[in-house]
Amino acid sequence: MKIDSVLTHELQLGEKLNHSVQQHRRADFSLMLAMLTDDVREYSQFRLPQTQSDTPKYDDHYYRKLFALPEPTNLAVNHRSQLAQFNQAELAQQQRFDDIRLRQALHAKPLAIRDDPHYIDDEIISNCSVHCQQRIKLATPETPILEDSEPLVFDAAQWLMGVKQSRKRQIA
Repeated sequence: MKIDSVLTHELQLGEKLNHSVQQHRRADFSLMLAMLTDDVREYSQFRLPQTQSDTPKYDDHYYRKLFALPEPTNLAVNHRSQLAQFNQAELAQQQRFDDIRLRQALHAKPLAIRDDPHYIDDEIISNCSVHCQQRIKLATPETPILEDSEPLVFDAAQWLMGVKQSRKRQIA
């Protein structure tokens, strides 16, 4: 059994899983299952076609207006001028923590300095599974890491017919 790329879902194995079960080759079956990714988003049942709903979708802007909420806090610094907001050492040294909390409540500061959403530290990548490392390595700025993949074509009637036929064979 030769497999060239990293396995992400059982469809890449074709009929090999079924044949190993039917021929009672437990070691092959266990090996193939162990080689599959542990990322649940890669499982075939989560890549099936999605149905479109007719209900209107409410976005963040709608709920902010409805509940009179302020604009969301930036996750990262947009301009160098915002770096001065992070300098709270003088207030902390004077133990003016209430002032720090009040300033944060009135003018929320960004949560991080780095403004690169695609940056992942090497320590984090080295602790990921092989499948996750390959996904990160193949990702480009145009294709995000967590992008939903193309849904699979699924013929439910044909699948159900196959299940019924296999049950008839088992009974006979």
